[in-house]
Amino acid sequence: SDIRRIVDTVKGRLTQDKYSRVVTREEIRNNDYNLNIPRYVDSSEKAESYDIYATMFGGIPVAELADFDAYWNVFPSLKEELFTTGDEYVSVSTEDIKKTILDNKDVQNFLAQFRNRFADLGESLDRELIDDAMSLSIPRKEESLATELFKRFTGIPLLDPYQAYEIFEEQYGAIAGDLELIQAEGMEAVRTVDPNMVIKKKNGKDAEVQDGWKGHILDFDLVQRVCLAEQLDSLTQKSNELSEIPGSYEELLESLSEDDKETISEALNDANDAFVVKNIKSVIAELKKDEADNKELIKTLKSAQSLNDKEKKLKNQIKTEETDLHLLTKETIESLSDAAVRELLHEKWAKPIVDGTLALADAMLNDFTNRIETLSKKYAETMSDIEEEIRKTEKELSAMLSELTGSEADMAGIRELQKLIGG
Repeated sequence: SDIRRIVDTVKGRLTQDKYSRVVTREEIRNNDYNLNIPRYVDSSEKAESYDIYATMFGGIPVAELADFDAYWNVFPSLKEELFTTGDEYVSVSTEDIKKTILDNKDVQNFLAQFRNRFADLGESLDRELIDDAMSLSIPRKEESLATELFKRFTGIPLLDPYQAYEIFEEQYGAIAGDLELIQAEGMEAVRTVDPNMVIKKKNGKDAEVQDGWKGHILDFDLVQRVCLAEQLDSLTQKSNELSEIPGSYEELLESLSEDDKETISEALNDANDAFVVKNIKSVIAELKKDEADNKELIKTLKSAQSLNDKEKKLKNQIKTEETDLHLLTKETIESLSDAAVRELLHEKWAKPIVDGTLALADAMLNDFTNRIETLSKKYAETMSDIEEEIRKTEKELSAMLSELTGSEADMAGIRELQKLIGG
């Protein structure tokens, strides 16, 4: 994206803040023909400054709001909703800055305009890439799609189209590889699965062996997410349940006192931080000899046993379902309809570009919101507030020191300390 930006900047002779500037021959001559970029373009971040009056008395300098003029121009009603009016200093007039920004009518109109501009981007990419996959020129298509992407940003302020181009360019690398396979092998390549070959130790030596299958073009996890969601959800739910079991073990162990742990030491490891499941049954039998006094301990050990049984069951179920889902995914890919092929290629090729591009507006607003919130806190606490807090703390500390007792020498030292802090 940097190369593209440089080329576009040079070709268009563009001046961009902190990036490029058109300079005269006279200026270059005055710099002894030195073309070192920092002589002409300052790309450094603006240094943080503090207003003395606002630091002492509070309020936000109107001059600092000028840093957001680009936003106020696009969201003309927002400034009045966020801040009180004032010639030199203002204050925040809302308790929820983020909500005020997102609910603002100009912000809503901007988002609607932006989303409407890209509403058909996915369909356009599908037509250009999927429908024409067999005959398109991969490099020429990349350039034409990039050009079209930049055109869509015309008239959309505050957003950097080169960020969208970077998203597109990164994704197109994978798309180009898939297109090469399709153009060489036909659309059937999408329905093809290959042996998943891995390196494993065999008789002490590295050997290449098959470990299941993988899609020639379509990733198994993509197919499972789109076509086999029910089976995937079932497996995910069991995996989540399994991941919660260690926490349940910890809760049981934390409920035991040191005396309890001593009583059931045979059911715990040497560090007393895990159950020895194979011994639980015999320990419960021993505890039942005095069941009335050991009722809670027996209950805890039975819970640990139940957790272990559940853990074993889940592991077996997960292993079986993983194998079944893997084979079902292979069968699904090999029997995909034309409509399903198109849907899956859209999910793999177009959707990441669309989602990434649409997310740029939200990211811009989040950054803007964070900057406004930071500014609102910058002068929220004045020097007078800090001084008052110090005096209050000193007074409280002095009162606490007065409650101390000790030798005459100790008390003399405490009284001197109280003097130092104003007590």
